[in-house]
Order: sequence, then C-alpha cells, then structure tokens
Amino acid sequence: MTLRAVAFGEVGLGSWGAVFSPGPELPSFAVFGGERARTLPVSIEGETSPGSEWLVSGEGLELAVGPDVGAQGAAAVSEDGFDQLVSVRGALPGDGAREVELIGSRGLRTTQLEPGGFELVRDVRAWFSPGDGLALLAVRPRRAKAHGDERLSATVFEEGEPLAVAEPRLSTTYSEDSLPVRAAVELWLPDAEEESRDEEAEQAAQYPRRAAGEAAGAGITQDLGPLRVHARPFRWRTARRDGSGVYLLAWAR
Repeated sequence: MTLRAVAFGEVGLGSWGAVFSPGPELPSFAVFGGERARTLPVSIEGETSPGSEWLVSGEGLELAVGPDVGAQGAAAVSEDGFDQLVSVRGALPGDGAREVELIGSRGLRTTQLEPGGFELVRDVRAWFSPGDGLALLAVRPRRAKAHGDERLSATVFEEGEPLAVAEPRLSTTYSEDSLPVRAAVELWLPDAEEESRDEEAEQAAQYPRRAAGEAAGAGITQDLGPLRVHARPFRWRTARRDGSGVYLLAWAR
C-alpha cells in the first residue's frame, strides 16, 4: 500500500472532508466536517494510476474518488506518485445517507510512512475551480534537526494543467494548542532549460505562485492508534480568486 490523501468539499457550506491512508501498518481514516463532525476508519481500494477510481468505504460511507470529464483529471506525475484535481461522489455518514458530488484533490506517494520513521505529516490541499488548485505534502522525519529537514513536494493546477513545483514553501501559524489557524504557500516553478526557454516559460518561472489561507472552522482532533490526527477546513485566496481546502496534520504519538 502507498500513501494516499484526499480532501474535498465546500467550506462555505460546511460540507468538507479528508481521507488519509499512510500505509499498511498505520490506520487509514476519513474525517468529515459539518454540524456533526466525525472521524472513522476506512479502507481505500483502487489502482495507483491517475486514471483509476478509488473507492473509499467505511461505516455509513461510500465515496468514489476519481478524475472527471472536463478540466479535472490532468495529473502531475512524478517518480514517486501524482497529485490530481478530482470529483468526489457518494454518500456521507450522518442521520440518513446524504449524497454529494464535490470538487476535491487527491495525492499518491509510493513511499509509505512507517511507524517510528516520522514526526509530523502536513497535507495541504486547496481548490479554486474544477481546474485550479494546489497540493502540498510535507513529511518531517523523526529526529529532524530543523524545519528545513522536512521533505516537501507540491503541485499547482492552472486552467486544468498541472505545473511541477521545484521549490515548495509552507509557513503555518499555530494556536496555543498547536493547531493551524493560518498558512501561506509559496510555490516556485522550475527554470526552463536555457536552450529551450521561450518568453512565456521564462515569465512563468520568474515568480512563485502564492496562496494564503485561514481556518474556517474548529476542525477535528482524534487519536487513531499510533497517530494523533487533526483536520481543519481552510479558506484560501490567491491574487485571482478565493477557494476552499483542508489542512491535515498527522503526528506520531
């Protein structure tokens, strides 16, 4: 099993969720917001290719996560996985099944998280339209000496096209109880090769993509086996538009 993460929803309507599966030796779980927020164990089935659909199932839960027709579906593929804007469809748990179809983002990494091998995982995802969004994953190894020792990977989506990120940066402001309340993302695209650089590529590489977010609700914190998990809905904004997202933390206990 590989590391899989999904986030989705409309923060302004109080309907949001996240799914996280770190590997076979750690618990897979889903977090759902709204009036009756809850966390529950889940299983995720489906192939690890960007064209496949994932089925997330648990008590009172059945979600299909996958690429949609149109702007969604293009994936940023790297050696260790991919990020992708997706459609999330199915039934959410609660007082009676509630059918949803929401914009979201998913990511896959071929490297599993092993118990005792990490201190903190931060999975940050935002979407501004069916074809625009960002995704960032930061893993802090156990006994990391500094913030700079984290392993970061990220993707930007613009008008349905995924753009690779050479240098991702994430800055987070925490509350007194160590939960995220604000965040800033700065994503630098790679420089084009000198011999193949055209004017458009050069202009794109000259400035980073930036987004700022703030908590849009209390979020949920729960202990799940060797993990302590917190997921929080965020409102995100860029220079061009506003959007929704989820900031997910997983600590090793």
